Amino acid sequence: MGKMEKTLLLATSRGYCFGVKKALERVEKTLSEFHQNPIIVFNEIVHNRIVVDQLKARGVMFTADLDSIPENAAVIISAHGVGPHVYQRLKEKNCEIIDATCPLVQKVHDKVHYYSNLGYYILYIGKASHEEAIGVIAENPSNITLIESEKDLPHIPRNHDRYIVLNQTTLNMFEVESLYEQIRAALPSVEMPSRNDLCYTTTERQQAVNSIAKQCESVIVIGSANSSNSRKLCEVAQAQGAKAILVDTVDEIDDRWLDGVNRIGVTSGASAPEFLVEGVIDRLVKRGFSVTNVA
Repeated sequence: MGKMEKTLLLATSRGYCFGVKKALERVEKTLSEFHQNPIIVFNEIVHNRIVVDQLKARGVMFTADLDSIPENAAVIISAHGVGPHVYQRLKEKNCEIIDATCPLVQKVHDKVHYYSNLGYYILYIGKASHEEAIGVIAENPSNITLIESEKDLPHIPRNHDRYIVLNQTTLNMFEVESLYEQIRAALPSVEMPSRNDLCYTTTERQQAVNSIAKQCESVIVIGSANSSNSRKLCEVAQAQGAKAILVDTVDEIDDRWLDGVNRIGVTSGASAPEFLVEGVIDRLVKRGFSVTNVA
């Protein structure tokens, strides 16, 4: 009996999304223009440990503590966005503010104001600890209920005439659809935006992983543990019965994971640079896997 061919299914929908590209371009531009003031990023510019470490090595500082930011500093707002109080404090410190908020995230911030002004109460689907959710909720905390799971549905105040759902851009599309249905059942009059706020590139990647995972025993996702979209890619793969492994770099891949595996999928989160993907592909090719690109 012939030896089974070892195949690597590589997701072509992977890697830097538009918001991450834009944010990192803003950092590069700031590094080339600001030579006197310290350059500080408020929060992590993107959720990728390797990218952040490389920027630290070039002198960029990262902080989530407004009090630690000196007067007149150049401050870059991360792709995940921040609430209005952050802008206010930075203006008081006379800082140069460079806003690298992802345009899709900014759109959700704007919708909070738009719908609040129209008299809607907002149900925001997101993760309480995520910087994106923290920033959006800070726009109008008294008019928003955070929905992390169906357990939060009983906490929705019922004394409003109009309700609308908004959500964190990097969530699992399958999970969100389920929550949409549960919210509709609890509040039949609830309105959804004409197009939901899930990032289209996040959704595209999840669909690609969903397809790959059906054909694979294991899926390697290259991304950091604090990256919501990377963790969601793992969840999507696991839902199809594949073993999912999240790694920052090729060095975290234990060769024992590859023993007995003949079909393996590879993708990366929205803030993982392509050279990290190439490192993983090289390792797998050396282990006898042949690469097939999958849309």
